[in-house]
Amino acid sequence: MQKEVQCIEHGPLRFLSNHQTLMQVAANLRRSLPEDLPPLPETDIWVGAHRFGRTTRTPGRKLIVLQTEQVKYLHGHKINRKLRLSKLLRIMLHADLVVDWSPAQRSVYGLLPRLMPGRFLFGPYVFPTICPPRSGGEGIMSHGAIDERRARIVARHPEIDLRHNVSHSEAMKEIAGAAAVANLHRLEGVYTEVPRMLMALQSGKPVVSEPLAPPFDEAYLPLGATLDPQTLDAAYASLCDVARAYPIMAMFDRLGGKA
Repeated sequence: MQKEVQCIEHGPLRFLSNHQTLMQVAANLRRSLPEDLPPLPETDIWVGAHRFGRTTRTPGRKLIVLQTEQVKYLHGHKINRKLRLSKLLRIMLHADLVVDWSPAQRSVYGLLPRLMPGRFLFGPYVFPTICPPRSGGEGIMSHGAIDERRARIVARHPEIDLRHNVSHSEAMKEIAGAAAVANLHRLEGVYTEVPRMLMALQSGKPVVSEPLAPPFDEAYLPLGATLDPQTLDAAYASLCDVARAYPIMAMFDRLGGKA
């Protein structure tokens, strides 16, 4: 049974999904947009290609589909088998633009990006045009399910305060009081949880993490790093460099120039 689609509106744009966690992601994407948008076509932005079902596009509106899932490691095998090429082809029949947040996943789409280059954009295009200044705080905060793998990491790094079953608003308040945001992978491998990088930047916080995939491979501090002000400043500046290279508004530039 198709779950109810939720919506967040901003001017002519609508962020859509049928999953509560993805709607939290959508709320943060909305925060990346300028309050005064330039002239844009009426556009629906579906968050989570793996949740894209039989939803039909609204007549007269453009459709962007965001591929948020980690399908393939940077140097490894395929880890998500829900997004088969047949499903991607079906999405292509609906969408004006598919944005995959992981540049390493271009090969997942076979020849499609070469045959229809105007229909694809690869990279974490989620960030505001202007980065907030780094804000101070104490400790390292992380939010997420506490599974066996993460519990082992926190046991080795007790400086990380890992919380679970916390609402989105509570998580943002807790992050605001921290010096940095920790990013712990759910699975082994080199990849990036883009929503967490976005939350960190919007809160003015650098990231302490396990190894991340490009373009974030130099935009974080490793676990156990010393968190003096100079180190935090440098890490946050590197995260801002990535953010400036991947502004959310680039999606609409590509949409306007689509072949």
